[in-house]
Amino acid sequence: MQIGPFNIERGRLLLLILLVGFILFILQINNLQNKLTPLQEQVATARVESTQLIATQYALQTEIAHATSPAAVEEYARGEAHMVKPGDKLVVVIPVPGTEPTPTPQVVLSDIVRTPLETWLLLLFGN
Repeated sequence: MQIGPFNIERGRLLLLILLVGFILFILQINNLQNKLTPLQEQVATARVESTQLIATQYALQTEIAHATSPAAVEEYARGEAHMVKPGDKLVVVIPVPGTEPTPTPQVVLSDIVRTPLETWLLLLFGN
């Protein structure tokens, strides 16, 4: 077969066409692989987020189950709401008149500026 100034045998022409087709096929596979890699990363991220959300859901379901249980309701009623059962007596502690709780000392920062040498002398020898 004559192609332009070249004389190519039919078998070689077929081999050349197959080689070009194979190279185009490999380039297409490479292109698809490049598109697939970010999608795989997104899938991995979505799986991690899904696992975290499922763990959060289980934790919230556990909290709801505890909060709606009779033991938790009674704990709240007796503790924070100061409720009593029939037959119980509520005791409220009232401070004795004339006694005051010990006040918490307040720390006052001084505005004295000392050099590092003065600070060390004060620490080592006092006033």
